[in-house]
Amino acid sequence: MSIPGKMIHDFISDAPISDPSLDLFRRWSFSQRLAEIVKSRSDPSSIVVGIYGGWGEGKTTVLNFIEHELRKHESTICIRFNPWNFSNEIVLVMNFFQTIAEALDKNLSSTKERIGELIKTYAFLVAPLTVSLPIGGVSLSGFAKELGQQLSSVSIEDRKEKIQEILRQESKRIVVLIDDIDRLDKSEIYAVFKLVKLTADFNYITYVMAFDEKMVSSALEDKYASATGQAGRNFLEKIIQVPLHLPAVDRNSLRRLFFKGVEQALNDIQVSLEENQAQEFMRYFIDGLEIRLKNPRACRRFANALIFSLPILREEVNVVDLMAIEGFRIFYPELYEAIRQNPGIFTGILIDRQGSDIKFTTQKIIENSLKTYADEEKKCARELLQEIFPKLKSFSGKVHYDRSWETRWANERRIAAREYFSRYFIYSVPADDISDQEIDLFISSVTDKTINEVKELLQSLVNDKNADRVFYKLRQRKDNLSISSSAVLAQAIAQSDSIFFATERTFLFTTTWLEAAILISHLLRNVPKGKERLELAEQIIRLAQTLTFKIACFRWMRSSPERTPEDNEFSQQDESYLGQIVANAIRLEAQTETIYKKYGKDTRFLLGIWSRYTNSREPSEYLEQTFDKDKINVLEFLKTYLSVERESEYKLLYNEDLEASNYNAIVAIVDPDIIYSRLKRIFGDDLELAKDKFYNDIDPLDKKIAYQFSHYYLKKK
Repeated sequence: MSIPGKMIHDFISDAPISDPSLDLFRRWSFSQRLAEIVKSRSDPSSIVVGIYGGWGEGKTTVLNFIEHELRKHESTICIRFNPWNFSNEIVLVMNFFQTIAEALDKNLSSTKERIGELIKTYAFLVAPLTVSLPIGGVSLSGFAKELGQQLSSVSIEDRKEKIQEILRQESKRIVVLIDDIDRLDKSEIYAVFKLVKLTADFNYITYVMAFDEKMVSSALEDKYASATGQAGRNFLEKIIQVPLHLPAVDRNSLRRLFFKGVEQALNDIQVSLEENQAQEFMRYFIDGLEIRLKNPRACRRFANALIFSLPILREEVNVVDLMAIEGFRIFYPELYEAIRQNPGIFTGILIDRQGSDIKFTTQKIIENSLKTYADEEKKCARELLQEIFPKLKSFSGKVHYDRSWETRWANERRIAAREYFSRYFIYSVPADDISDQEIDLFISSVTDKTINEVKELLQSLVNDKNADRVFYKLRQRKDNLSISSSAVLAQAIAQSDSIFFATERTFLFTTTWLEAAILISHLLRNVPKGKERLELAEQIIRLAQTLTFKIACFRWMRSSPERTPEDNEFSQQDESYLGQIVANAIRLEAQTETIYKKYGKDTRFLLGIWSRYTNSREPSEYLEQTFDKDKINVLEFLKTYLSVERESEYKLLYNEDLEASNYNAIVAIVDPDIIYSRLKRIFGDDLELAKDKFYNDIDPLDKKIAYQFSHYYLKKK
């Protein structure tokens, strides 16, 4: 599928910013003030500052701003440490001291004794105290005991004092910025905080740690479990001396960033919304999505979702619905997954079939997917759900959507249309469907083409998987075709039926036959009623290469008692004329084929047309002749009249009892005396037992239907 315009698009970066001029959420003033306090402290003692903020709220940006400000001052050495970069506790701890050592060696002028070497030695001494991982099968606590035999605790203090003296002489304050703590696993989080705890009384060092307080407290809770469930938070309070929460994001600023991202995404992929579309999406956002817009990262994630999905699907789905369902994916991921897995519920297929029985199931699915959300968020999610899946409103009993609405949703490519639902989740056109762009291109190409040229175009468009969808979508666009184009297309379809339907034997319940025949009947309506339409209809029937398709087309050309004579495609006289053409085709095939063996369940319709539009005795005489060729033939004929029950949209069940309505349909075509006499040749006088009993519990099937036919026949004698 080709999409016009640019196909490679840059996603919107979620990287933290470092330039204060790009600050949209008052982070710079907060960061600048904190940096000023840190660098201006006269007290040499260490201090630990905690910056608390949730996922995506801008913690790293604040650390960038603090670093930006501190690097202006020579008296401050700013060191960035990200524990996320290291694979385990021991590597994390050793690299922590390594990072500090390298930074101090680079920034301090002391040559008497390099401070970096002192810090590395100090790290060697304290590292075993901060971790619990084993090395080579020997625990680090054992390693620490062996080390203690060689270096006393005085050695640790000695090195600590030397480091502090160098910092005092140099008049330097070290500020260590630690980020991404909440991304670590529980043991690594514990190691970082124990590390800070062991070095927190180191003069001239300030720690600024940014993390999600709830996540870190929860991780520490497992280590310091208590009956109150507050152990993790209590531990944090012992370490963090200055807890600071990020300033709340201004809702208006966040909304501006959201729509700026949406606009940037739409411009980048060259998609423009009509005024009504923009207003509709604005309503969806305010009513259903905005309540879940918590931080700048969510804005960028939504914009990037559009940059990915819209170029692929913009011509194949409803753009506003796609933006809404992507909103569910970003802001209500559990509900998005529930929608994806239950197309029958959300498109209304199961609602139509099961009615109120499916109500409880639907409510349970929605409730389970929203159980972790606040009540107001649940309410907003449900309201947006009902906007994009209108049939959910029918549970109230006050709203009902008939088939005309489904047609409208399909024409608008809405996600509520069962034909379009899957596209919104697989980001492509399904193998058994056809691109709307290809259909539109075909429609525009039909003009001024010959029947053979259109036939070739059709063959390039239709395959064994998508034929019914092609015809259905062409019918949706029939009003875009001129009179001449409608006539040419109808004849091209009729002439191609043996190609499109080569594997199909019957037409009654076959979707492809049905869609093609309905399309032709709609194309006929584009042609003026009277002689011109009649001549085209005759040509279509004669061009159809298979008898089944001739009959399928004629059945959809016939008048309907639900329409006025003016609304029917043909007058009674013209319809009778077309019926005679089809009946003659049936008569011609009957000369070489045993119709009921070839056409099975559709036999009743062939014989019905033959009987109605010609001498009504012809079908009966034909059947009598075939019964005399092989006595079993009468049973094969009766089987074709067993009732057909529709179980679902795609599956049929056959009732193995011959019902009274079946009997009446049979005797309307053939003299019942002929059938009964042939059955007696097989089963003898025992058939007379069927007069007073309806046999529905005997085997085999041949015997059962013979006795059941005889029951109706003898009761009427």
